[in-house]
Amino acid sequence: MVIEQAKMLLESNGIPVYISNSDTARNVGYIVVVGKLGLWVALEYHYQDAKILLENSEHEVSRPVNVGAYYAEIDELRVKNVKRTHKRIMSVVVFLVALGVGFYFYSKIAG
Repeated sequence: MVIEQAKMLLESNGIPVYISNSDTARNVGYIVVVGKLGLWVALEYHYQDAKILLENSEHEVSRPVNVGAYYAEIDELRVKNVKRTHKRIMSVVVFLVALGVGFYFYSKIAG
């Protein structure tokens, strides 16, 4: 089964998945594919259901989730984390600039 087909089967049955190396394993022009693709379930409790579903497409998943809502929530968390990281970096930059300005004026006064 092609990895994209497996992804579609799992997602359509309420199992969110992640394909590792999807960006690095593309064959672009004459570049040789370096990475191998991997299919991972996003939620650990879906592992057994996913294994069975890949062997038997009629299997009923015990705890399906709304995959679209799951991915939307993950994207929202990523955005929040980027914003939080940006704020922290900017706080450090402002602190370092203030520290530098303080040292500059201290050296002028003391020197």
